Amino acid sequence: MGASSSSPLRIAVFRNFWIAGSVSNVGSIILTVAASWHMISIAQSAEQVALVQTFATMPIVLLSVSAGAVADILDRRLVMLIAQSFMFCASCGLTVLVVTVGVSPSVLLILVFFIGCGAAIHGPAWHASVGDQVPSSDLPSAVALNSLGLNLARSLGPALGGILIATGGIPAAFAASALASIGLIAVLLFWRPAVPDTTLPREDLASAMLAGIRFATLSPLVPALLLRGLLFGAGAGALPALLPLIARENLSGAVLTFGVLLGSYGTGSVVGALSSSALRSRFQVETLVRWSSAIFAVSSVTVAFSTNAIVSAILLLPAGACWVVALVSLNVSVQLSVPRWVIGRVLALFQMMVYAGISGGSWIWGLVAEHQGCQAALALSALMLLVCYAAGFWFPVHGSHNRDFGPRSDWQTPKPAPAISGRSGPVAVEIQWRIATNDVPHFAQLMLGRRRMFSRNGARFWTLARDTQDPENWSERYEIATWFDYLRLNERITRDDAGYFEELAKLEKAVNGPSVRRTILYQPRTLTGDSPPDTSMPF
Repeated sequence: MGASSSSPLRIAVFRNFWIAGSVSNVGSIILTVAASWHMISIAQSAEQVALVQTFATMPIVLLSVSAGAVADILDRRLVMLIAQSFMFCASCGLTVLVVTVGVSPSVLLILVFFIGCGAAIHGPAWHASVGDQVPSSDLPSAVALNSLGLNLARSLGPALGGILIATGGIPAAFAASALASIGLIAVLLFWRPAVPDTTLPREDLASAMLAGIRFATLSPLVPALLLRGLLFGAGAGALPALLPLIARENLSGAVLTFGVLLGSYGTGSVVGALSSSALRSRFQVETLVRWSSAIFAVSSVTVAFSTNAIVSAILLLPAGACWVVALVSLNVSVQLSVPRWVIGRVLALFQMMVYAGISGGSWIWGLVAEHQGCQAALALSALMLLVCYAAGFWFPVHGSHNRDFGPRSDWQTPKPAPAISGRSGPVAVEIQWRIATNDVPHFAQLMLGRRRMFSRNGARFWTLARDTQDPENWSERYEIATWFDYLRLNERITRDDAGYFEELAKLEKAVNGPSVRRTILYQPRTLTGDSPPDTSMPF
């Protein structure tokens, strides 16, 4: 890894998080290995074995949107601390149950699901906090290093899990997975991140969730990233989900064979993480995602028909590398495509789509393996990866751009003359433009961008009208739910968005620039009573 890729490790906060997080990831992998192998000994079908991965990832699908909103509107440090503490307690509970009374397949799946809930809450806050630990110039390298830590865990975790199971039994592996999270809990206890500078009250959870979904769907870059993450996760999730069955049935192996296969897959992932920065500097993100999909598909099919453990382990190396290269490239593109105010929510949506593919795919591939065998399941998952490859022709992803998503600094909060509260609304904003007839086509293009910008930041009912008597007079109008929401909308406008204002200023004919009117919409009956308007939260 080059110097630029390792530079975030010079920052003490990031270094502490990286070390503690890597150890915690090792514990999570040990837990997955132990749960999967224990399920083989107590389960009655291949479907139940594959369901371990489904139940581990399903909470990410179910909770990602709310977890992303929580990561953006609450203290991310506190969110991660609570999630890690919950996972520690759940892992300890699983260990105690296995030692004392044992667990049935259903109980094991439920406990894996609970631990997955903690991971689902932790994930968006963890990914979003990277930008709080390093400057934006180091963000791609920091994301790659976090992926490296995860995949080092995938390389070491299976082997350690296999050794623990072979020497101390399943309870020892579960206990080790619980203890591995203590270091990260300690780092979180001592971390004091900077608090975002805002005078506005916190959004409620429902509004924050809707704002994240609205931004992601109206962004010009994010929808393609979400779709490709879904397709890749659905296709690539089959191979690791079915490895216990491949080790036992195709290779006639025991837990150490399973550990070697997972370790080989993890080693390939480490290679992918180490090379991802260099690959992204040479190739477009779309190229990396396409070729990762194609190579992973070939690896899946060849592993499915291999009957030699060494050959299978070698074939898993490129699969692990492609897994990381594709997902790191998509993750970095997401982080560089959205501003900080919504980063947790959009990353959570991306995570949700990837794990929706993994979770749903694992269940489907498990059913296919149960009735048709592992070869058929992996062959079908390879076809899904080829669908991901082909989707690039219609829904390409873009990772190289020079957009500045920092907040603009030239906007001043307007001071309304009447006594209104932050909850007053709806607020209607009308902007009058004077545009020469020859400039109308360029003006229209800029207005398309403004409509998308205002809409994804919370505006509604955006319209553009032309005066019937004065063709150079244009009226841009939109509404926003409350005065606080209007202020939030303007806080969310980035320096990149401000380019629309700069271009429009060149077209504006009025000497003093466009005129702006902000009005509060009222129903007449609300103004006829003796009581004054609500001023419980005066602005």
